[in-house]
Amino acid sequence: MGSVAASGGYWIATAADQIWASPATITGSIGIFGIYPTFKDTLNNIGIYVDGVGTTTQAGAYGLGMELPESTQRAIQLNVEKGYERFLQIVSEARNMTPEEVDVLGQGRVWLANAALEQGLVDYLGDLDNAIEAAANLAGIEQYRTQQIIQPLSPTEMLMQSVLNNVNILSWFSPMNNVGLFTSPLNDIYQQFNEDIQELFLSNDPNSLYLQCFSCLNTF
Repeated sequence: MGSVAASGGYWIATAADQIWASPATITGSIGIFGIYPTFKDTLNNIGIYVDGVGTTTQAGAYGLGMELPESTQRAIQLNVEKGYERFLQIVSEARNMTPEEVDVLGQGRVWLANAALEQGLVDYLGDLDNAIEAAANLAGIEQYRTQQIIQPLSPTEMLMQSVLNNVNILSWFSPMNNVGLFTSPLNDIYQQFNEDIQELFLSNDPNSLYLQCFSCLNTF
């Protein structure tokens, strides 16, 4: 497991004979939630009202212009609870724990790799090479080679890669060297990207712990 393996990522990992995580992996988040937006109040504020007649209480229940009927809310909640019970069962079987023990670690909580190791959610800490070596040992293979499977780039991604390949990233940290490098409308994109790159280079906490403020957009 790399930077993050939470919720669905951890669900998938439980099928493995061994779970390896990098020391900074955020893992766990054994939990499920459901949300369904409706816009009754928003529409009412601009003078739009929705009504109708149905043959059952579920007819048109998921219309965005009306509140969810109570019976529909209960159905969604029951589905969420059933999914959570299934999640607990899968983890308990994979990690040799009781569902009650998993529930203590679950309820949507996330753990850093060291804590996850102590709690029994992962088996070992290491990098990808360690995990590959362990997989080979489990399979009884002494000689092997690996192949990295890379998803083909989209046209947009190919364009961005081409732009980045033709720009000396080191020059981005000297504003005077960038005069005329980008012109509007690319200039705004460049400026934001330049700031993001500089913040990335400042992210050097030895424990890989950071807090992102979504209001001020600064990294601490």
